[in-house]
Amino acid sequence: MADLAFLIPLFPLAAFAIIVLFTNSNKRLSSTIAIAGIGLSALFAYGLFFQALSIGAEELWKHPEELTRLYDWAPAGVARFQVGTYIDPLAAVTLVMVTTVCLMIFIYSQGYMNLGRPDVEPLYSRFFAYISLFACGMLGFVSAANLVQALVFWEIMGLCSYFLIGFWFSKQYSDPKKITPRQAAIKAFLTTRIGDVLFLLGIVSLWGLTGHINFTEIFKPETVEHLAEMQVNLGPLGTMSAATLVALLLFGGAVGKSAQFPLHVWLPDAMEGPTPVSALIHAATMVAAGVFLVARNFPIFAAGFDFEHIAQSPALQVVAFIGAFTALFAATIGIAQNDIKRVLAYSTVSQLGYMVMGLGIGAFVAAVFHLIAHAFFKALLFLGSGSVIHGVEHTIHHAEEHAHDSGHPPLTPPPSTGGARGGVLSADVPDAHDANNMFLMGGLARRMPHTFWTFVVGALALTGIFPFAGFWSKDAILADAFWERHNELYIVGALAAFFTAFYMARQIFLVFGGQPRHPALVEAAHKGESIESPWTMVFPLIFLALASIPVGLLGTPFGNWFFHWLGFLPVTAEKFHEVPLPTELFVGGMSLAIALAGWALGWLIYGRKPLQAGQTDPLRRLGPLHTLLNRKYFVDEIYGATFIAGTVAFSRLMGLVDNRLVDGMVNLVGWLTARFADLNRLIDTYIVDGAVNLTGWVTGELSRGLRQIQTGQVQNYLVLVFFTLLILAGLLRFVP
Repeated sequence: MADLAFLIPLFPLAAFAIIVLFTNSNKRLSSTIAIAGIGLSALFAYGLFFQALSIGAEELWKHPEELTRLYDWAPAGVARFQVGTYIDPLAAVTLVMVTTVCLMIFIYSQGYMNLGRPDVEPLYSRFFAYISLFACGMLGFVSAANLVQALVFWEIMGLCSYFLIGFWFSKQYSDPKKITPRQAAIKAFLTTRIGDVLFLLGIVSLWGLTGHINFTEIFKPETVEHLAEMQVNLGPLGTMSAATLVALLLFGGAVGKSAQFPLHVWLPDAMEGPTPVSALIHAATMVAAGVFLVARNFPIFAAGFDFEHIAQSPALQVVAFIGAFTALFAATIGIAQNDIKRVLAYSTVSQLGYMVMGLGIGAFVAAVFHLIAHAFFKALLFLGSGSVIHGVEHTIHHAEEHAHDSGHPPLTPPPSTGGARGGVLSADVPDAHDANNMFLMGGLARRMPHTFWTFVVGALALTGIFPFAGFWSKDAILADAFWERHNELYIVGALAAFFTAFYMARQIFLVFGGQPRHPALVEAAHKGESIESPWTMVFPLIFLALASIPVGLLGTPFGNWFFHWLGFLPVTAEKFHEVPLPTELFVGGMSLAIALAGWALGWLIYGRKPLQAGQTDPLRRLGPLHTLLNRKYFVDEIYGATFIAGTVAFSRLMGLVDNRLVDGMVNLVGWLTARFADLNRLIDTYIVDGAVNLTGWVTGELSRGLRQIQTGQVQNYLVLVFFTLLILAGLLRFVP
């Protein structure tokens, strides 16, 4: 299987090429080819994983060449650039996660894009081509044998995110302040480019310092030790070890891709893409790549420190701080969002912060475990939100069509600014057609039972309720922080867990509890109509819901298979020690209590007395604090007033410099050249041409005079000779 590992990213790439070149006009065949491509990748990924199991994790860590395959690419003398696949326990388990989750999302996408319905998406085939290329990017990145190869696939993901976030590029909103898909795509592309530049600088620095980019060479103890001992002078910034410099530059790439503060602003706006895209970005690809980048290069981050002192690494200290801050920062924002997908988006940012914090405190296994487990239940939640949006949107659309055909007034009232004066709308519902707004929903548990129960499973897993996956994976990070006495980080993580439980309870009660708040949903409820999604969408929900328990059980403190699989640090040749069982049980109990407290608060505010149509969010009573959270701490506005406005002002200044100074100098040179040309023209006309013309005129006049004596008559010539001789004779008289 190791010899065939290169096929894992090539199957989706082949599906992309086939759809673009041959099957674009056949929608069903295009989606089938895309699903077949990722299905084959999953088959090979599982085969590779079982081969890795047969070899053993410790043997793979010590001898990665067992499943690594390198091939020369454009050899140049003694220098050789190689490509290939690098499969260690980290890559093996990540490939299984990516292909499994992607396969479910691909199947779900068939129903979400309305295959078999009259209103099928016109760009249906293009969508499946894009997500196939997206999957290729992530699979190629995970299995890449060196950093340059990883960067190529990293950029493929960036390109696909641009295509997919802006997939509905023609979509516009009546509210000019609301970002459009096209704008969101540009924002994501430019924001992540900042991190990509740092990532590229990290690769260049590593190549310059070690002469290697292949992971097999970089992770050798002598290379890592060389980086740890080498000091780099950064001028005013002082000196730091080469390992710290490279690690921080690589982490810059992870901050952009995994949407960590301060480059987190692109991820919530990425919700403008179709929901399967949101699931891909937030669960299986893109943001997971940033965390994987840090985990893959963990030996560089930990260079110079043994496991007992690993948290003293300057690079890991930065990683831990950014991760912890992002986890709490995003969790607080999530409690005040009204868009069902944006709540989950900020949840993703927060959970990624957990993973990054875990890596920063040296909890390598716990962080990767949470990355894998989170992919399953976060994909479930996003696909569940897509199912809700799909049902609500179609219900509103069909209700309006029916009202129009029957001559009745529309069921969607005009917007209002507060209270219930405008029908069902309030200050929290600026648009009655916004199928993403939770304040337009309600009562969907009875209308969408499969979506409801699977969504609840995802919410329980995310909030860390026993025995679901999040309870084991997230609490493993908190247990490490508690055991290693990172008290501040533990408190931050615990607070983030409380807010996570609260905003998920808020979401559950607003969307599924109480009575419908939109007239179209009310009418559907009165008729007893089900708005459940088709089975192509429901099946992936059920599969992911069922997987949200056993995935977590892989990391229980009683068996802890995941620890034994990933718990070997290649650089120090030591196993990570396990957190003692009593500590894990204590932290797990505390985390469970905190999560239940968050759920209880959510029930008190939103579940005990469900909101009615036109009722505003009770959190608005917090006044300025609610505004601060709802507006996301005004980070976008701050960036707009500083970086963006500064960039625009600088561009305008450069425009003025170009127009007035550069163009002025060019125009001056042009004017001087024209004047010099005029002077040359005068000289040429009156002096050069004048002299030539004068010579010609004189010659002409002389010719005209001489022509008079050229008569052709001999008598005239004899007379001329006679007079010439007389003149010469007269002149001879004066010669002495």
